[in-house]
Amino acid sequence: MGVMADEVTLPGVAKQIGVSPATLRRWVADGVVPLPTGRWTPAAIAHARIVARLRARGSSLNALKEASRSGRLAFGYMEDLFPTTDGGYSRDEAAQETGLEPALLERVWQALGVSPSELERISEDDLQLLRYIAAVLSAGFPLVALRQLVRVYGQA
Repeated sequence: MGVMADEVTLPGVAKQIGVSPATLRRWVADGVVPLPTGRWTPAAIAHARIVARLRARGSSLNALKEASRSGRLAFGYMEDLFPTTDGGYSRDEAAQETGLEPALLERVWQALGVSPSELERISEDDLQLLRYIAAVLSAGFPLVALRQLVRVYGQA
């Protein structure tokens, strides 16, 4: 039986959330990311994305496995309630639009706790956030202080 054209694959999910396929495979095998039907549903992808973000912020795999098993990470269905759209802007287009250097955009994204792969296509809402950041910086707010605020916002 062949793979359906719209079937989501483990390598595709790994790329989407910014981890290696081997890492994602290990998370599924260890029960950190549940995949009961063996298929990547929107909820399973959202769960994997949450695990990736929490790992990037320093959460241990054991803590995430326990949270996953106890249902404390079982809110992937929220992604269905608030669907995302493919971004309309590239990193370079966002840099040009905001006047921020691409490297600074990456640092802001990292401080927010967002996967670098999500910077490849930027939504209109995210572009507006970057415009606000550019305006705050051009008004003279120190970059170091702004990065600290963005990091706190991202953790919240």
